[in-house]
Amino acid sequence: MARTAIAVQTPTGSYPALPLVALSADLAFVASDVADGNYYASTGKELVIVKNVGVAPVTVTVGSSADAQNREGDITDYSVAVDAISILGPFGINGWQQSDGSVEINGSSADLEIAVLRL
Repeated sequence: MARTAIAVQTPTGSYPALPLVALSADLAFVASDVADGNYYASTGKELVIVKNVGVAPVTVTVGSSADAQNREGDITDYSVAVDAISILGPFGINGWQQSDGSVEINGSSADLEIAVLRL
C-alpha cells in the first residue's frame, strides 16, 4: 500500500487576516498510519510535531536519505511518553528528503498523532 500523506500547515504569521476566525490558528493532528506509514511534501523548512494520546509510550521514526557525503542517519524509534508532545526538525532537504520530494514518518501506534508545520 501507499504511505498516507500529511497535510503541511502554515502558521498565521505576524499579520494574519483579521478578524482571526475561531479555530483558524489551531494545529490539526492526524493519527499515524501504522500499516503503511506517513509522509509529507518537503521544502526543508518543516517541523514534525507528534503527540501521544494513548496510555502507553509510543515511538516515531523519521527516515533519512543519503546526503552529499553519502551518509544516512534515521531517527529511529524515538519514544514519546504518555500525554507528551515532541517536536522534531526542521528537516532539511539534504539528508532527509526522499527521491520523490517527501519525508517519511513511521509511528508504532495510531495513538501517535502527527502534525507538520512549515516555517
